[in-house]
Amino acid sequence: MKKNQDLPFYKPDELIVKLKEGKTLNDIHELNLANKVISTDQIFKPEPSLADNLKSLQNKLKALESKHESWYWQLDKNSAEYKAYLAKIEKEKGVLQSQIQGVEELLEHMNARQARAAQDTVVPNLENIYLLKIGNQVDILALSQAYKNNPAVAYAQPNYYYRINTFPDTLPNDTYVDPNQDNQWATGVFKSIPGSSPMPDMWGLKTIKADKAWKISQGKGVIVAVVDTGLDYNHADIWNNVWVNPAVIGDTNGDGLINLDDCDLNHDKIIEPNEIKDFMFGWDFSGNAADGNAVADNDPMDDAFYPDGYDAGTGHGTHVSGTIAATGNNNEGIIGVAPQAKIMPVKVFPSAYDDVLIQAIRFAVDHGADVINCSWGGISIGDDASLIEDAMNYAISKGCVVVVAAGNNDNDVDYFAPAKFNNVIMMLLLLMRPQ
Repeated sequence: MKKNQDLPFYKPDELIVKLKEGKTLNDIHELNLANKVISTDQIFKPEPSLADNLKSLQNKLKALESKHESWYWQLDKNSAEYKAYLAKIEKEKGVLQSQIQGVEELLEHMNARQARAAQDTVVPNLENIYLLKIGNQVDILALSQAYKNNPAVAYAQPNYYYRINTFPDTLPNDTYVDPNQDNQWATGVFKSIPGSSPMPDMWGLKTIKADKAWKISQGKGVIVAVVDTGLDYNHADIWNNVWVNPAVIGDTNGDGLINLDDCDLNHDKIIEPNEIKDFMFGWDFSGNAADGNAVADNDPMDDAFYPDGYDAGTGHGTHVSGTIAATGNNNEGIIGVAPQAKIMPVKVFPSAYDDVLIQAIRFAVDHGADVINCSWGGISIGDDASLIEDAMNYAISKGCVVVVAAGNNDNDVDYFAPAKFNNVIMMLLLLMRPQ
């Protein structure tokens, strides 16, 4: 299906179906056979909870202490071998203890977040949602309606694709944006307008009076999941503010903190692929597949491209993350709105279809995000954005704040998801004008 700014875009051979409570795939078996469904995959696979991870770490510590006791009677206490062994065990125990403390603090953090949720909020069931692969060419919209009519189905919809909110396909050719149309931002300070004061480079932060807000709070203790094109986590101006999962990484360097320095095995302020552990600091639900077939991996590095091959604006997720939480007062680059918040990078582009987005949002919620930023959207007709609405309601029911984009055009928000949903915070652009 050709992509158009005014029409939804979806995979032509996939359908998303949510079953009603108490219903199973057996209840739509005949319907699946009639429509030549070749596979039915549960979108959310069971995963260990944070409490399970805590128990696992505690068991590892207990086993380490038992191992220590078994060796204690076998070695000469004054030998170099025993002293080296003891130092090794104590270091491993210290790392595990820091992880346990970090996970316990994250659990407390999530309990406090839950307390912020409205008392009457209903937690959507996300376990009975399936991705159906269709084996023949069909009218997906008509097929969606056929499944909606089945009494076992809560909702059915195409697997929609969502777009980053960039200027339609390329940068505009304005003098101080991209005058040469080479997709490169123009550099230099803003041109002074006769009769007015020069515009500051960080004019947006000045306009919202961020300097006054920083005296009250700079976002310390807040985890912001940026669901986007990924993050250049090696960027010097975001390095200190990248969230690191205490269930995976401990305080390896003994500075009392758990951050990227503990992941940097080469001590060069660069995280190499071989230094990345699963769920260490986010997740890539999209991979880099140009055809939109997501292959998830553990590296959320920013390198986005749309499925049809044109550049999606590589760096969008990094740009958004920097706007939120670039390190401040460090003689480097810029400063974010919340320069002490932590960024959890959750990559969904280039394969930002519904089934990818909902997994990303749930990951952010289940790993402790307080705020989930979604600077993207898509044309939505009727109730065909039910899956994303379910995901966002799940986040809200857990006490998260969900921030979404209004879109960079003049479309009615009633036809733009996720901005049209209740209980989300929609952000609009602010035009730069001289004072």
